[in-house]
Amino acid sequence: MVKSYSDLFERPLNPALVEIKEPFLDQQQVRLYCLRLEQLFPENEALYRAISGNKYFKLKYNILQALKEQAMTLLSFGGAYSNHIYALAAIGKLLALPTIGVIRGESCQSLNPVLACAEKWGMHLIYLNREQYRKKHSDIALKAIASLYAPYYLLPEGGSNALAVKGCAELLHFIPDNMDTIALAVGTGGTMAGIIQGLYQHSNSTTKVLGFSVLKGDNFLTQAVRNLLSDTDTPLASERVNWQVINTYHFGGYAKVTPLLRQFMDRFEQQHALLLDPVYTAKMLYGIYDMVEKGRLKNTNILCIHTGGLIGRTAQLMK
Repeated sequence: MVKSYSDLFERPLNPALVEIKEPFLDQQQVRLYCLRLEQLFPENEALYRAISGNKYFKLKYNILQALKEQAMTLLSFGGAYSNHIYALAAIGKLLALPTIGVIRGESCQSLNPVLACAEKWGMHLIYLNREQYRKKHSDIALKAIASLYAPYYLLPEGGSNALAVKGCAELLHFIPDNMDTIALAVGTGGTMAGIIQGLYQHSNSTTKVLGFSVLKGDNFLTQAVRNLLSDTDTPLASERVNWQVINTYHFGGYAKVTPLLRQFMDRFEQQHALLLDPVYTAKMLYGIYDMVEKGRLKNTNILCIHTGGLIGRTAQLMK
């Protein structure tokens, strides 16, 4: 089943764009659309489902760079429920590239669905406790890894870097020009920075970008997005495009799921036959619904991005 780079990253894509209809949206004269990146490929296989979503675009140019550098191994970091680790393991399996995941947390006999799949697909898992993980980018830690696995290509946690931003900017190819607002969930800021860069490149600075933080805390994601854009060839994008990170819909922090969020997911999925993940897309859509109901997004065409990550649904709702 080994594929080439072009088989995966140079193929035509046509993600579905669907309208979400609700009476209260009509009352506020809001039209809400969803770009369904979770169904990026027609192949209904676990490996292709794993690389669907925003991770495909974040990894696209990073994998190309790794191949140019003739790196023998792809190495990255993530938590035990990381969509990035899951997608990287799948890409490694599809392209026959060795992968290493440095995981925050202790090893255990019973792996969650994310790590179980990653290991099945050939990823070598290294576990660090929280104190060690905080020091993962230190010279000592990286030298120790290099002594065992060099030459490797290092991807940051979440896969967010300038090459990821470049890939995510291509999402603008699938977004109609008449959208007033583009909404997405934000974890590390790479996809949001890509959308901002794409709007800047398309001279569509009238469209607003709303990023719904899935992490607890103020302002650090805003700075993360600015930092990512400053590392690209379009550093002025953060000043010329209207964008905002919203910090009020994280439901307690990363991978936290409350009864209220579960109730929202259940009702939404039954009504619209569209599965959400509780870590990212459910929080984004809850935030959009709440803002519309409060009259903060009147007379607006909104496009929200389903960034995938449905393995998070399995992992989190099993708890």
